[in-house]
Amino acid sequence: MKKLLIATAAMAVVAGAQAQSSVTVYGIVDVNYTSQNLNNVGAQTAQNDGGLNTGRLGFKGTEDLGGGLKAEFQLEGKLQASTGVVGSSSNEIFNREAWVGFSDNKLGSIRVGTTDVTSAQSIDSTVGQAGNFSDATSDIGTDKNKSIRYTTPTFAGFTAQIGHSNEAAVVSSTTGAVTEATTASSITSAYVQYEAGALGLYAGQSEQKQSATYNQKQTSFGVKYDLGFVRVGAYQSKTDASTNTGRELKQTRISAAAPVSALGAGVTAHAVYFKDSTANNSSIIVATDAVQAVDGYKLALTKAFSKRTTGYVAYVNQSDASSATTNDAKVYVVGVSHAF
Repeated sequence: MKKLLIATAAMAVVAGAQAQSSVTVYGIVDVNYTSQNLNNVGAQTAQNDGGLNTGRLGFKGTEDLGGGLKAEFQLEGKLQASTGVVGSSSNEIFNREAWVGFSDNKLGSIRVGTTDVTSAQSIDSTVGQAGNFSDATSDIGTDKNKSIRYTTPTFAGFTAQIGHSNEAAVVSSTTGAVTEATTASSITSAYVQYEAGALGLYAGQSEQKQSATYNQKQTSFGVKYDLGFVRVGAYQSKTDASTNTGRELKQTRISAAAPVSALGAGVTAHAVYFKDSTANNSSIIVATDAVQAVDGYKLALTKAFSKRTTGYVAYVNQSDASSATTNDAKVYVVGVSHAF
């Protein structure tokens, strides 16, 4: 009888511990074949990763500390199934997320480690209606090392974030002093969102130190709305040139997605208009600064075979006048994305 009671008590303790602490393994495997025809010269076909969704492998966990307080962590690396590589080319396995922190129902959450400095870096994917096909091409503050990020609780639909990264800072082995590179160093970011029912509004700004006298800024806005029969989203960002030339890169994405019942259950049509352009906002012109003038549209069909598996086909028509010769590209993509 005593052995039975002891065994029952031990099982209760284990069950209680498991209820308070959990770890989840998750990921996305996305592989496609892409055929590109540049200036009608001839198509080139290759196997690629991350057509609809960026491949990833990750671990995340939470521990209930009581009173609404939780300890949390996340470790996530980019997964390239076509080559079997996890992480970056510089052997950073968890190059997307690697942080630990706390969250509280009333006080919000804080994380430290590697992460987006704030969600200002993901507005494009938040409002985009075609996965990676509706993402912008560049962001200040994406997946930054040595970051700290605070998120407020949601109040009346509003949530705010502030974050800072100083991945170039190092501690001297001789003096113990913290030193910092003067180029492409610390980043500070702020972000706010409002979500209510079908509507979502998002805005954020990031500022990166480029030199002792110049900070590069990126300001981003986004909106999405679900009309029931179609979901729409719009994104725009303005980014200063990395040198103080007065130039500004403007990125625009307008996207829509609608179910197509005539083609079967789970089929959705997607459309994206995109434009990247550089404007001169001063009389200072530096010849070495790249001028971007890229625009076009993307059309895609996705088929959800289940909650985890989606097949997709896409067509991209792009005109790139960034160089002296305009390059016109037509791209065809077919692939499959599986989440686990």
